[in-house]
Amino acid sequence: MKNILYISILLIIQNASYALTSTKDGRENDALTCSGLFYVLTSISEPKELNKIFMGSSKLMTLIHGQLNFIRTGDSLTNGEIGREKSMASLRLGELYDKNPERVVNEYIQCNSWRADISKQLQKSKSTKELEKIIKNPPVSRKLKSINPSKDREKSHRYQLEVAMKAWSDSGRFTYMDLKDLLKK
Repeated sequence: MKNILYISILLIIQNASYALTSTKDGRENDALTCSGLFYVLTSISEPKELNKIFMGSSKLMTLIHGQLNFIRTGDSLTNGEIGREKSMASLRLGELYDKNPERVVNEYIQCNSWRADISKQLQKSKSTKELEKIIKNPPVSRKLKSINPSKDREKSHRYQLEVAMKAWSDSGRFTYMDLKDLLKK
């Protein structure tokens, strides 16, 4: 009975980690989810400009996750620890996509909107201190119902995610940690 309860709690925690929480306290987890999602989207190799946006977005969300984790715990995560977390987030999103692609499309819409909100703030900042403040205290991600993307934008997100998931699956769902392990050999 104890094992069933433990497994049930783990499943609840794991499922809760997929959806962006759209709360101040949830931004750390939201940033990790978005970092993993943008990492998967880097599987789209062309056009290169789009791939660069995904790479930059993944790095930005990874940085935000690390900073918010430090604020919460007082401990700095190593690059390896962040890489493992991002890899696990990516793999969970891949599993979720296999079961329910629409939920991952919704995550992408939220992540992209949040990235745009953060980018607007970063563009307005005039000093390094202002940049640091934004990274340590980014805006809260918006709830899906408040975003209302156009049908064309939603279709574009769905297509990008479909292409990325196919390319990523074709590569064996290669993660950041797989790359790091290869470089050690």
